[in-house]
Amino acid sequence: MISSLAKPSEGMAREHHAHAASFVAHPDGGELIEIGRLIDEGKVHPHVSAVFELKAAAEAQTQLERHHAQGKVVLQMG
Repeated sequence: MISSLAKPSEGMAREHHAHAASFVAHPDGGELIEIGRLIDEGKVHPHVSAVFELKAAAEAQTQLERHHAQGKVVLQMG
């Protein structure tokens, strides 16, 4: 079990025969370019659960706070 928010419970991980760990991403321009290339080539398929216009950013934030997103929530510009 891996979380980007906080380390998951070791006890809960044991109950599910899993290991608990946390992950923190660090900005890296080169990696972002590579990820973009992989997406453009169709080798990586990000899962988008919702798309909001930029003017609905508050609604998008509310959805993130109230529901567990099963993918990325995207703000669409223009």
